[in-house]
Amino acid sequence: MKEEDKSVLLYYLRLSKIISACLFLLTSLFIYAQDSLNVRFVGGYPFGQNWWPYLYPGVFPAVTSGKINNHKYIFDASGSGIMILNVDAASNPQRVGSIIGPTKFYPFLVDTLLYTVALNRGLRIYDVSDPGNPVEIGKCPCPEWLWALFVKDSFAYATGPNQLTIFNVSDPANPFIVATWSPSQNDFVTMYVSVQGYYAYVTAERSWPNFDGVLYIIDVSTPSNPILIYTLSGLDNVRRIKLHGNYAYVVTATNYFYIIDISNPSVPIVRGTYNEGVDIDVANNYAYISTFSGFRIVDISNPASPFAVGSVYIEDGGLAVNAFNEVAYIVDFYGVSVIDISEPQLPFIVGEFPRIPDILEIEVSNNLAIVSSWLKPSISTIDIADPSGSFEMDNFKPNTFYPYSWLPFIRVQANHVYVGTYDLDLLVLDISNPANMQQVGQGNVPGWTPFFDVFIQDNYLYFAAAEAHEFGIFDISDPMQPDLMGGIPISDTFEIYEIFVINNYAYCAAGGGLKIIDVSDPYNPYVISKCSVSVYCDKVFVSGDYAYLGDCYDISHPCFWIIDISDIYNPYVVNQYPDFELGGIFVAGNYAFVGSRIRGQGLKILDITDPANYQEVGYYKTPYIYIYDLNVVGNRIYLSTYDTGLWVLEYYGPGVEERVTESATNRLQINTICKNIKFSYTLRANSMVNISLIDICGRVIEKTIEYQSPGNHSRELNSKHIPSGVYFLKIETGNWRAVKKLVLLK
Repeated sequence: MKEEDKSVLLYYLRLSKIISACLFLLTSLFIYAQDSLNVRFVGGYPFGQNWWPYLYPGVFPAVTSGKINNHKYIFDASGSGIMILNVDAASNPQRVGSIIGPTKFYPFLVDTLLYTVALNRGLRIYDVSDPGNPVEIGKCPCPEWLWALFVKDSFAYATGPNQLTIFNVSDPANPFIVATWSPSQNDFVTMYVSVQGYYAYVTAERSWPNFDGVLYIIDVSTPSNPILIYTLSGLDNVRRIKLHGNYAYVVTATNYFYIIDISNPSVPIVRGTYNEGVDIDVANNYAYISTFSGFRIVDISNPASPFAVGSVYIEDGGLAVNAFNEVAYIVDFYGVSVIDISEPQLPFIVGEFPRIPDILEIEVSNNLAIVSSWLKPSISTIDIADPSGSFEMDNFKPNTFYPYSWLPFIRVQANHVYVGTYDLDLLVLDISNPANMQQVGQGNVPGWTPFFDVFIQDNYLYFAAAEAHEFGIFDISDPMQPDLMGGIPISDTFEIYEIFVINNYAYCAAGGGLKIIDVSDPYNPYVISKCSVSVYCDKVFVSGDYAYLGDCYDISHPCFWIIDISDIYNPYVVNQYPDFELGGIFVAGNYAFVGSRIRGQGLKILDITDPANYQEVGYYKTPYIYIYDLNVVGNRIYLSTYDTGLWVLEYYGPGVEERVTESATNRLQINTICKNIKFSYTLRANSMVNISLIDICGRVIEKTIEYQSPGNHSRELNSKHIPSGVYFLKIETGNWRAVKKLVLLK
């Protein structure tokens, strides 16, 4: 071939690669563009269960650990983000930072870089050299969902539903896909991946009804050209995999693991099995495994005959495990346990970091979100002044007789939270100090009355319940002594589940549809009309002449109903939103914000200027979670997403150009792990500056107030007399407010 022909050929080859890359990018952008309309994710608080129960069972979370600047950290995938914990003191893990996102993460730490995959958000890379302030430095979209990750040398290997995706991460700021590999059997789902030498080991399984699994061994010596060299079949439905020396340890969904000899990757051989395991880590001659009963250490010096040498019982079982420097970190549904493994025969728990496993309802007051948890009964206060840096201020746990069935329904008025419970009737909490909630009152109902909902108007609290009363009214003019006034006993199957009160009428989502109650006489409420729509409903919001009603979750064809209530004696349906299972609703002005309990539907925003002819003007898709409750303040939308925590979205309206604004927290810079408290901040204008140092109990330790001019300011607080511990530095000016957590180590 002539030289000029070669040049032309090379030119067109390069051009074709550029065009392909552009098409891939455009396709990816199109995919992601469809995830939202006029709505963006701005932050939240990533508590939540540490599992993916309804997506692919067995795709459990991961926890990774390492040393950064001579301090020990773990990165725990939790809810819709990653909790970053300092574990220098194993007995007292401290949260120093987090990574927030509208999806679940899988973390992998290499030095000071944290690599993550997160379902439909592709690969993301964070600089965590300052763990309190992780910074995203690179990302690469991927049309395939991703849920597990392994990084080796300059490449990241990620698995998803039906393929292995290989990224080049030699430049962390610009990662890109170099190859993909898929099983020839298209009914196999790739689960997890680990890489050693020139080979990637990928577990995969068939779904129902087969549930058989395989181990794929893939030559990745040339990452751009992965080649399958062996398929080890006949395995159970395999999940996690860990490599150590000449062996692969493969955990199955049926709670045991294989020990596979891979000294010759072309001919792997099963050498032994052990009958427990959800996740596994390996060091020296021991396997550290999380189990459904907790944690176990197994001697694997003889792969053919592994045997247990030590164990620790954990009430909620173990989902993920990471062993590091004679300590093991076990993640369960409700937090992290730190276990001393220096003596394998005598492991013991030395520390714990609990978390809120779920949220049921949410109320927003000023810069505070108050949320209720169902699985671990509690009420929490969350600082949401800066959504990207939200943090839990306090967690109130009542004494309940039924620890797993206490259903907290909440409403907030002034400095009090009113809590409808399952077995304690009505509780009243004082939140004037959000960092130190106190119970100040309790209202009782005759007989056993599990609450379904509470609603407040003026000096009255209206409740829906079961057993003794289906509807009742408390006088709360004295919050410390709620007084039961009147109620309606259970009389028919039209049982009430949620209430919305305006003036003299209570509009109730109930069995069969909408029930309207006259409450003008609090001692003698009575039903005046009904509007039947379905089996039963459990969500209602009223605005103007319309009630917005949601079907409950167990019907086959859910629907969101719009009911004309201009004549309260003759309510009737004027419109409906079919196949939408309402998980939360809030109406503000001409917009209805509705969240779905159907996974994947997410949030919808409807223009209801004419409710009989509504128009969808915005949405935000949630690929795998459901929304239970929501609240709207201004253009901020606060979602309780059940098992992935509190989400904060922002609606910027149809036809409104999206503006990128600087987070208030970014204007405050501080070393979050320090011996001396030094920090800097930026003022845009002349302002009075209020600086406070607050301890973990909400007490103000240091406070200064002074007038300052625009520009960059650096300060240092005298911390000689302040003991080691966790503190919050808060800066308030006339137009912005920022709070950052720090750990003072001496």
